[in-house]
Amino acid sequence: MMATRRYAERRINPFLGVIQVIENSSGRAISTDGVNWEIQLYAERPVGWGSLGTSLRPCLYRHGVWSEQEGLACFPSPPHVQRDVAHATARALLEAVRAAREALPFPLHDHYERWLLDASADGRPLALLEAVKSSAKLALGRTPRWCCATRDAPGLATDLRLALEAQVRARSGQATRSQWFRREPDGSGLVLAARDLMPGQVCDDSGEYLRCATDFPELLLEEHWGNPLEQERAELYLASVAPRLLMLPLRSETRARLEQAAATQALAVDHFHRLYPEILDTALLIRLRVEARLRRGNEASE
Repeated sequence: MMATRRYAERRINPFLGVIQVIENSSGRAISTDGVNWEIQLYAERPVGWGSLGTSLRPCLYRHGVWSEQEGLACFPSPPHVQRDVAHATARALLEAVRAAREALPFPLHDHYERWLLDASADGRPLALLEAVKSSAKLALGRTPRWCCATRDAPGLATDLRLALEAQVRARSGQATRSQWFRREPDGSGLVLAARDLMPGQVCDDSGEYLRCATDFPELLLEEHWGNPLEQERAELYLASVAPRLLMLPLRSETRARLEQAAATQALAVDHFHRLYPEILDTALLIRLRVEARLRRGNEASE
């Protein structure tokens, strides 16, 4: 069997959960729930203008989707792809998926993080903007705007979404600063100078190279706000994404709080629970999964 790599990456800005990846030199399989997998394979694609200077570059294309229950459904292949080779490659990836199911969820490998900083003198991390697994992809440029949800996200009213994003922008100040960090195993963050290629270590104004672990919001957004209305908005948002936040590695007290917050979203918990690194209240999970099954049965019968 071809050598494979297993890892997970967060889907950031807006936060949509954690994606599982099984990858080899020929392609990858990705899943957002541990059940349904998309198979993506590499194929060479011409790049450049006209016949002069045109070169071939390996690019991923969507080969198909697979689940144990429904099997593999293939998409139309690009015209230059050899179908028999593609099917053989896909079968090898599916063997790796079957072999790895007991290992879910995979460890996070996106340890390079770009944080929006608040407007305080020491620029504390306020909201996570990007997370990548390779330092070669770091680049500063213009600070992207933090987004809490897609426009059609269920369970989060449009006015709440817009108000929360506005309060985050206000707290970041007019300068809108961001900073790359490499997160260390103890949770601290090494300050990096992001350049087009390789980042270098820099010293901030206070003479420190590291941010301690407690400086980084565990739930990817600052939870403490002085204004009661702003505090309520942040809490409502975090509760709305609780079933997805439970896919993160969390302290036990934080996980217990999120499990209770997620109890109103039985369908989402049932959908994502296979990717939870830990479950504290097993009885609650069982109850929510039964509720989700009953709700789906009722919807099917109507």
